[in-house]
Amino acid sequence: MQENNSKTISLRELQLWMRWIFVDPRGVDTALKIPYPKGERYFSRYIEPRPSAFPFIKGIGHTAIEERLSIYAEGYFSRILDAVDSDFATTKRILGTDLFNKLMADYLKEYPSHTTNIGEIGKNLPRFVGHYYLQEDLPYLADTVSLEWNIVESFYANENAKLDMKVVSQMNETSWAHSEILLDSSVKLMSLNWPVDELWRNRGRPEFSEIELALSYGQTNLLIYRTQGDVYVDKVSAPEFKILSLLKEGSTLIEAISKIEDREVESLMSWFGRWTRVGIISDIKQKGM
Repeated sequence: MQENNSKTISLRELQLWMRWIFVDPRGVDTALKIPYPKGERYFSRYIEPRPSAFPFIKGIGHTAIEERLSIYAEGYFSRILDAVDSDFATTKRILGTDLFNKLMADYLKEYPSHTTNIGEIGKNLPRFVGHYYLQEDLPYLADTVSLEWNIVESFYANENAKLDMKVVSQMNETSWAHSEILLDSSVKLMSLNWPVDELWRNRGRPEFSEIELALSYGQTNLLIYRTQGDVYVDKVSAPEFKILSLLKEGSTLIEAISKIEDREVESLMSWFGRWTRVGIISDIKQKGM
């Protein structure tokens, strides 16, 4: 900890120092003892701001300064855990509380929070878990984290206007050929290596462990969307997944249909009916207009 010869400190300097000591994932004791950990990745993240506010902090009664600071720092981390517990409930069920807390502590070392919106803290967790050591023993962990974050993003996506079915009824073969089908902003498409949606659906059930043990490697195509305030995760066939992916990229329906087999087109009306019924399609526009 650096020495401070100043008799005063500005409010701004105090705030910067307090932020540093509270959010350092190494903990208060380590941060005070090693304010310049050159061996750490993202070294600048850990540097103690100048001037140090430590000499201006007072203990209360028999509570030492370090202990008092630790209480606030632990409160900060607890608030983060409270936020991510619900966002990554399946991940926590897989790891258990202790390993999950360690994962989050390690994650915050590499991806410290720079946002005032606590709901965005988990944004980089899928990327982090992809190279985290637990992935070696739990090869479906990264897929689970990615699924849960996509569910979070789907839930908080912007509201779109609902599809006007009168527009659909007035369309002819020519207009269909040049129409762009716009998907709801909550729609997410995921192609995963593990069927972790089964874990997500059963995250609160006693049989979770048995379902986890029964997981088998294999491609799973998922459609995620929000309707009436709830997020749904549906397994879809490879052809339906391909059609939706092409539509999301801006292809017309006719262009998308041309990329699948004729025998698969027979299911299109069934798919389209469900898409409109649950609000996956938000609008249909003439392309180029």
